[in-house]
Amino acid sequence: MKKLFFLILITLTNSLAFAQINYEKTYKKALEKSRASKRPLFIYFNASGVPVDHYFTSGIENEEVVSFYNQHFVNFMIKMGEDASKELIGKYNIYTYPTYLFLDVNEELIFKASKNSITSTYYLDVANEVISRLASGKTISGYDKKYGYGITSKDFLKEYIGLRIKCGFFDNANLIEQYVNYLTIREFNDKDVILFILHSGPFAYGKAYKLAYSNSKVANEAFNSLPEQERIDINNRITNNTFQEALKTRNINMAQQASEFTGTTWGINYKEREKQSTLKMIDYYRLVKDTANYFMNSSYYYDTHYMTISADSIKRAIAKNKEMLDMIRKFSEKKKMEQKLPPDTSAGKRVVTRVVSRMVTVSASGNDVANVLNTVAWNFYELGTTNNNYLGKALLWSKRSIEIDPLPAYYDTLAHIFYRMRLYDEALLNQNKAISLIADQKLPKILLTNARAEAKKMKARTL
Repeated sequence: MKKLFFLILITLTNSLAFAQINYEKTYKKALEKSRASKRPLFIYFNASGVPVDHYFTSGIENEEVVSFYNQHFVNFMIKMGEDASKELIGKYNIYTYPTYLFLDVNEELIFKASKNSITSTYYLDVANEVISRLASGKTISGYDKKYGYGITSKDFLKEYIGLRIKCGFFDNANLIEQYVNYLTIREFNDKDVILFILHSGPFAYGKAYKLAYSNSKVANEAFNSLPEQERIDINNRITNNTFQEALKTRNINMAQQASEFTGTTWGINYKEREKQSTLKMIDYYRLVKDTANYFMNSSYYYDTHYMTISADSIKRAIAKNKEMLDMIRKFSEKKKMEQKLPPDTSAGKRVVTRVVSRMVTVSASGNDVANVLNTVAWNFYELGTTNNNYLGKALLWSKRSIEIDPLPAYYDTLAHIFYRMRLYDEALLNQNKAISLIADQKLPKILLTNARAEAKKMKARTL
């Protein structure tokens, strides 16, 4: 009997040591189980797709967290890039990993969190807040409905905005414009009130922003007391909310306000202020398809800021940057070896940064210039210009990107520009070069299939 007791104890101890959250295999099954058991649904958006990072500790797999989540939630893990994640990512604004999403049985949002922690406390606190909010009805979806019914009292708006910020929803500019209507002049001397307004991401130079800075001395002291990253985040929210509203309403005045505010965030770096401010307006013209202004302003901007730099000087800068990255990588690998961690195997690989013409990649060295020039060249093509002056600009930018970094994506862009200029032989020649490089570099087959399909259209002149 004593021997049997110890065997049971050892088995139980081992099972707890390796306990993991029970994740359902599909979202459909998880939702069905949630509805059947009337338990909320926990969705873990994980970049790697494994419950535990084998080399870095995460409190989400601690025994007490596992037990609590298995008892109170139906759990589902989804990794970055999976088909099932696309709709959820768009619906719930998932843009960082890890993200923890909690839904009720009707798929309505209770709470969202986005942070990794090595302790159990964080995950248990989040879980308990979810349970509490579900019981009280103070969920994100609950506030959304009440706001939709026209509830806009001072306390309600403060709670609503605060919860949205806590859940990582930062498009609160219209809400904060309503909230400040309830405040007295005296309250704008309160640092906490000022920071609450700024954290909400008000429209640049809008009513809420101006009221927050009505006492500029107190406002500046409050803002400058924040950590640097927090100040950057606030500035980004203000810029993004203003810019998105400008796009939504096609309001060029708001776009100019976003542009001006973007410039001010660069302080006394006047060259960068002008550069970033102008770029914001160029982005506005492109996105609202004001092609006349886009082509004209882009031509001057990219010639001035990118084409005045020689390819050789860019390559030298890239080489120096690579040396620095190699030093950092070696130092990092040394530290990992000391911690018995595997070395970084990403050295020398190309990483995808921004899709602009089906297959754009940039060197791991951080070669921004080539990617920028390729992107704007493709934009000129994609916006459909037949003006030879603008196409000539795009052609020069495309050639420079290849001169800096001869990637297949850049040859693909150049081929399309040649085709638009009715230089069909040159178009096919460069598209075939792209195809050859894709094959040589053993890039994904879909890229090869797409490139060959484009070459076929170019040859038949049906592109």
